[in-house]
Amino acid sequence: MSQSPNPDLSGLEPTLGHSSDGGLTGHEPALGGNRRIDPRILDELRAGKWVSIERLRNGRERFSPTERKTYARALVAHLKTIDPNLYRPPRRDPRGPILLVLGVLGDPVALPMLIDALRDENFTVKRSAIQGLGHLGDPSGISPLLGLLDQSRQDRTSVSPFLVVDALGRLGATDPNRVTPRLLDLLDSDVWPDLKLCTLTALGRVGDPRAVEPLIQILHTHSDFRHRREAARALARTDHESVLPTLVLALSDRYRDVRYAVALALGHLDDSRAIQPLQMAYLHERVTRVRVGIERALARLGARPPGPDNPAPLPWFGSLLYPDGPPLET
Repeated sequence: MSQSPNPDLSGLEPTLGHSSDGGLTGHEPALGGNRRIDPRILDELRAGKWVSIERLRNGRERFSPTERKTYARALVAHLKTIDPNLYRPPRRDPRGPILLVLGVLGDPVALPMLIDALRDENFTVKRSAIQGLGHLGDPSGISPLLGLLDQSRQDRTSVSPFLVVDALGRLGATDPNRVTPRLLDLLDSDVWPDLKLCTLTALGRVGDPRAVEPLIQILHTHSDFRHRREAARALARTDHESVLPTLVLALSDRYRDVRYAVALALGHLDDSRAIQPLQMAYLHERVTRVRVGIERALARLGARPPGPDNPAPLPWFGSLLYPDGPPLET
């Protein structure tokens, strides 16, 4: 899309996006001229038709940074015109979809409105604001999210800690010194097992080496295979010298889901030293799904599973992969 020749035309007017009622063409001065805004896309964004995260991510790639800014500012202008008192349950509050879209579009203009919406009485609006802050990726959203996390410990009905932890995981790489200690503290505290699973996923997104030792401890000792699986996935995103040997040992885990996750994690490390252990694991593996995971990992590393035309690695490594213990799950 070409830029408007008139810098005074912003396209921020709150009446934008009513293509079905107003018959807008995109050439109106209020739209910035020269089809700077497609009213049909703006309507879809405003109505929440794009609030599938995957669809939004894919659609965002079609927009240039300038176009994303233009749509974001038009949505902010429209958001300011909405009276929340008109949308009491069971009527759907239109602010929720818009807040989530603003976060995914990624323009900083949305930051103040997303932070303000964290205090909204409408839970769906607050939920969308939490998710939007996570996708926006601005470190200024960390402090208010940490405040919500503290609030959720005192009153678990006020906000979903799962959403807050997920958003902190998405933001954590921008300021790991603030996020990682809080996530590790949550991991050690007495919370729901499923919240700990969410915390493991968040730690993987942050990728802070300070989380490696706790993750290794969980991978080796936790009784719930789901926690071991998520720990393996988190370790794959962490750059630390102890990650590779830890994952190699975990290839002998009793549960197929863990072995599958470990195989993919080793492929994700992109370290050729993982090839031989993966090939040995392939020889011992009896579960088809896990074998497929090993094949994918080897393909990513530029190798193949052992076969008639591809001799198996030296057998001495098998004693490390498969120590004495309970038999593998079939």
